Amino acid sequence: MLTGVIQGQTWVRHLFFGFLTAIALNSPIVLGQDASAQSALSTRDQGSNTGIDGLPPVRPESGMDGKQSGQVNAPRPPISGKANLRNAPPSTPQAPSSFQKFMVEATGKLLPHFGAEFFLNANVYASPGAPVSGDYTLGPGDEVFIRITGAVDVDHRAVIERDGMAHIPRVGSVSLAGVRASSLEDTVRVAVSRVFRNFNLSVSLGQLRGITIYIVGQARRPGTYSVPSTSTAISAMFESSGPSLNGSMRRVQVKRNGKLLKEIDLYEFLGKGDKSSDVRLIDGDVIVMLPAFGFVALTGTLENQAIYELKGQGDTLGGLLEVAGGVPVLADPRRAFLERINPVANLPRSVEEFPLDAKGLTRELRPGDLLTVLPIVAEFSNAVTLRGSINQAVRVPYREGMRVSDMIPSRDFLVTRNQLRKQNSALIEQSFEEELVQRKSFPREQALLEVAKTEVIQTEMDEPLDLGRASKAEDNRTAKSGDDRSIKSDEKRAVKNAVVRKSFVESIGNTYEDINWEYAVVERINRKNLTSSLIPFNLGKVLSDPTSSENITLQPGDTISVFSASDVRIPVSKRRVVVRVEGEVRRPGVYSVEAGETLINIIEKAGGPTSDAYLFGSEFYRESVRKSQQDNLDKFVRRLEQQSLSDSARLSSNTTTEAAATLQARLLAEAESRKALIQRLRELKSSGRLSLGLPYTDASLGQLPGFRLENNDHLIIPPRPDFVQVFGSVNTESALLWRPSKSTSDYLTLSGMTRDTDQDGVFIMRADGTVVTSDGSWFSSISGKEILPGDIIVAPEKTDKESGWTSFVRNAKDITQIFYNLGLGAAAIVTLRNSNNN
Repeated sequence: MLTGVIQGQTWVRHLFFGFLTAIALNSPIVLGQDASAQSALSTRDQGSNTGIDGLPPVRPESGMDGKQSGQVNAPRPPISGKANLRNAPPSTPQAPSSFQKFMVEATGKLLPHFGAEFFLNANVYASPGAPVSGDYTLGPGDEVFIRITGAVDVDHRAVIERDGMAHIPRVGSVSLAGVRASSLEDTVRVAVSRVFRNFNLSVSLGQLRGITIYIVGQARRPGTYSVPSTSTAISAMFESSGPSLNGSMRRVQVKRNGKLLKEIDLYEFLGKGDKSSDVRLIDGDVIVMLPAFGFVALTGTLENQAIYELKGQGDTLGGLLEVAGGVPVLADPRRAFLERINPVANLPRSVEEFPLDAKGLTRELRPGDLLTVLPIVAEFSNAVTLRGSINQAVRVPYREGMRVSDMIPSRDFLVTRNQLRKQNSALIEQSFEEELVQRKSFPREQALLEVAKTEVIQTEMDEPLDLGRASKAEDNRTAKSGDDRSIKSDEKRAVKNAVVRKSFVESIGNTYEDINWEYAVVERINRKNLTSSLIPFNLGKVLSDPTSSENITLQPGDTISVFSASDVRIPVSKRRVVVRVEGEVRRPGVYSVEAGETLINIIEKAGGPTSDAYLFGSEFYRESVRKSQQDNLDKFVRRLEQQSLSDSARLSSNTTTEAAATLQARLLAEAESRKALIQRLRELKSSGRLSLGLPYTDASLGQLPGFRLENNDHLIIPPRPDFVQVFGSVNTESALLWRPSKSTSDYLTLSGMTRDTDQDGVFIMRADGTVVTSDGSWFSSISGKEILPGDIIVAPEKTDKESGWTSFVRNAKDITQIFYNLGLGAAAIVTLRNSNNN
């Protein structure tokens, strides 16, 4: 029984392989197989009448031409007007050749064989319905479409038989074998005219016959191939994926009837596109790929670094470089290195140096040579470079006697493109502002109010706005989103409008960047010892007096560098300082500060304070202070985050099991509270305000501090306010009318303190930016402090809201527990003492 089961499985396997073989043999077109597949087919056909696993061999069906042993047969392709795509089997990269491995050791690079990739994954198209050349010779198996109208109607598809004849209904047999495609219609017309008169004739070629060729020698996949009759030697070589890495591309022979018909140099086709040596194949032709004569390697600054084949003795460097794409312009023609192998020498490898001139290109190459082409040195021989804070960095040719003033003839050359962009963007921003206001009639006051709520300040617009595109996009959004979204969009754009206006004010006086007129430098390289030197000069003197000694004489290769005030910080006295003064002055505006001028001088330039000026509440803002304050605030927030994590970890480690649930709830609440606090701190932004420290009783212009001003300082002198504001845990948060000699307690009484007000935590924010708090002593209570105009009283809420009775009960429970524990300890001591006495 077991034997029967095994035999049944064997026959099933035999039937399965026989079915696959039948499908392969009956496919419309069978491509060339690799050597292993051909060996299997040959063994199968030549065996003692046995096929796979002892089965009888599968023979081709009728209608297929029998071929000799080892041949891959193909039936006649089906008649169809569509092109058949004959895809060559995917070619995997071959293992590196011995010469490639040697080049890896010599150069560190795996160089490809030139032209090898051309045959990888190549597609061969057999298009039966495609036009053929007029010199195509018809033969048995070719198909001809004949249509006759007029005296007789004939629409016939004729196939040329083995005897060369094609049968035409009502006309008879016509000999078409050996007729060229250009003469086909005339030949058929003559035959038809012998029978009929007054007819119209149309003749075209249909499915063409297939031919059998042989590809042997150093081919990638040698074997027998069935190809279209229109195939040429070059197209047929794609069937075998070209020559192997040891095969020759320079000497591919086509033999017919045992004689050499043509020898093809594929480099002429691959490198130059010359296909004149190609030949059309016929049935039985043999393509022989000879072994390569030798290989050389070209590397370095070349378009195609690869391994190239020598055709024979006498191949020159120039001829091979022509195939490789020539010598590129970036290659140094003065130096090339040729490494050569001499097998009979004790040290077989040597190197030669020569220029790539006419003589060098005629140098004869030998197998094993390695040519290295160096790149040119990217250095100018007669150039002078100007760079830095200038309009355009340039490199100009050197002239004898050239000086710095020749490179920078005037101060206009020092106006940078960034400065011009700032100047031009002012007009674009203003136009954008007007366009917004006109389209939606959005009030500027509301836009400024929205900006006061935001913290985004746009100092410079990098790209100009396309007003037309912005208008179209806004109209589209309005049409799609409705009125509500349109209003929100207009609000956002209005905020941007106000921001633009704010940046417009801040940009006054800052359009142009200061130049370091006292220092510029010429960098010079000494060719003798390859050292560089810096030759400084006074740029301002060069531009004011070209005859001065500061106007240095230049040399080829010099580089002139011009610096701005931001590149190299200049002294404070030489910096450009612009201060904005607003509020209660007679001429508010933006003023430039001269050397030695203080805040008092700037206020005097602005016409002095008005009669309503409240000097005590003056607001002075500085950008450097704002950045420093913001950095410190960010550091504090990060430190607070780390402290919060460490405190949570410490509490978790000191907790008993019984209190785990309670602690977890407590830690969660504390974590949420700290997270909210940290988030609020993150939202705080520094204003950069400085307190001027003026006394309230006698605040005058002469008492302003005489500190040095910085660029973009901002002073606002407000009018004296008539109200005092009270915030926090009060019944009424409001602004109360200021009265002289009123204290904190008076205003808190008017606002009404709640039960949760933390009286010890009340503090006062003065109009000058200072804060008044209680220091905890009995005689410095905050409640008795005098309130000044514009002050803000903040009454915080208690964080611990436990009542007095609750606090007494909790403390009593704790004390009782302690006494109870102490009592147990005393009783235990007495018991132990009594037991020892007994």
